Amino acid sequence: MKNLFLAIVLCMGISISAQTRNNNTRQRAERTVEVTNNTGQTISYLYIVEDMAKVEIADDGSLTAEAEDALGENVLEIGATHTFRTRSQTCSMSFVGQSDKPAVFLLEDIDTCTINEIEFTASECVANCEDGAEDEPVDEDMVPDTGSFSVQNNTGVTLTHIFITDDIATLSFGGGQVDPTSGDDLLGEDILDADAEISLVHNSNSCEVHLFANGEDGNVYYVQNANICDGDAIEISKENMYDYPGEMEEEETGDEETFVGAGTYTVKNLTSKQISFLYAVPEGGDTEDTEGLEDFLGELLLNPRQTLELTLKFPSETTQFVAVFEDRTRMVVELTICDGCPEELIFRTVRRN
Repeated sequence: MKNLFLAIVLCMGISISAQTRNNNTRQRAERTVEVTNNTGQTISYLYIVEDMAKVEIADDGSLTAEAEDALGENVLEIGATHTFRTRSQTCSMSFVGQSDKPAVFLLEDIDTCTINEIEFTASECVANCEDGAEDEPVDEDMVPDTGSFSVQNNTGVTLTHIFITDDIATLSFGGGQVDPTSGDDLLGEDILDADAEISLVHNSNSCEVHLFANGEDGNVYYVQNANICDGDAIEISKENMYDYPGEMEEEETGDEETFVGAGTYTVKNLTSKQISFLYAVPEGGDTEDTEGLEDFLGELLLNPRQTLELTLKFPSETTQFVAVFEDRTRMVVELTICDGCPEELIFRTVRRN
């Protein structure tokens, strides 16, 4: 009888151990991490690595990494939170963020099997962070309601309108340029001739803004994260020419995907499920066959009620954008490239009566 009892206990132990191993394996394979940026600086690059030997960090804030940038074409703004998925079978991961300063922030050996929320702060800075004051967020209460800054026009053409904004989505484009009615034109009745400089009055509450200018040549010029508080003139040159949706010419790329347009769009998930992948399928194409297509989310995940600024590419004038949810169901939304159209891609639940 005792032998029979021991045999039963051993069998139960083996069964429980096997189940535990299976659960641990599943836990390692299915995990996401929410990363919040409270460093006071915009994080432009984020690397998630198993082995820090794959990352070399220099004192000046530059780095090289044998890993893909998890942010892709996005940035992690101050105070923002993004969700990332880790595809490694290893629980212990290190998160390396590089700001646009550049400074480097490090969260090392995070157990992603038990921790799914992490935060970068100024105290995690490991390179180019000697000036502590620069690592703190700008106190907007200390920024004057009005001020001035200078713009130097080195584009070779006359500029007819100049706009600043801390949210690109507030501007709209039409006829190849920024629609003057969508923002406050700081030039007013003036123009800015080629090779000339002008002082402009603004009422922005932010020191770092996006500057757009319409040129007489029909082009738009764009300076990202321009500092209007440091007293230095903002230089606009030919290199600042802006490609907005609908203006990118078709490029032949051999066996790779061919696109007829691209641009930055506001992507909103108004459903109750997490979006894991986002693909573009040409008009009339099979939305169930997305193997080999570019995933515009990259390492990101789009949670319910979350919004991201993503660079989307159009394989045809009217494109089917396919969202693949965490449960592997799909939703398709069509977008057409057109002047003046809202630069939004919205996935919402359709309620049926």
